[in-house]
Amino acid sequence: MPGIVRANGPFTIAPGQTLIATTSFSPGPNQGPVHTLADPDSGQAVPAILITFDYSKNRNAPPPGSPGGPGTHEVFYQCKIRSESTQTISFGIEYFLPR
Repeated sequence: MPGIVRANGPFTIAPGQTLIATTSFSPGPNQGPVHTLADPDSGQAVPAILITFDYSKNRNAPPPGSPGGPGTHEVFYQCKIRSESTQTISFGIEYFLPR
C-alpha cells in the first residue's frame, strides 16, 4: 500500500549547500523503491528552491563472522538535497513508498 513517511525535522540548509539524506526502514530490510523529496516549509521570506538528486539504494556489509545470504544485509536509501535559495531555508524530508 502506498504511503508517505516524513522524517523528523525540520531541517535547515544554507544557500548553495548540499545535504546527504540517508534512511532505512523497519521492519524488514527492503522497502524499495523509495522516492525522496525535500518539502520546503511554508511562509519563508524567499523562494525555497531545493533540488533532490543522486538517488541510490545501498546495502551494508554484515558484521564479521555473521552468516551471509539473502535478507541479512541491511538496505538503506540515500539522496542529496541542494539549496538554490538566496537565504537559509527550512524544510522537511518525505519518503514516498509507492508499493
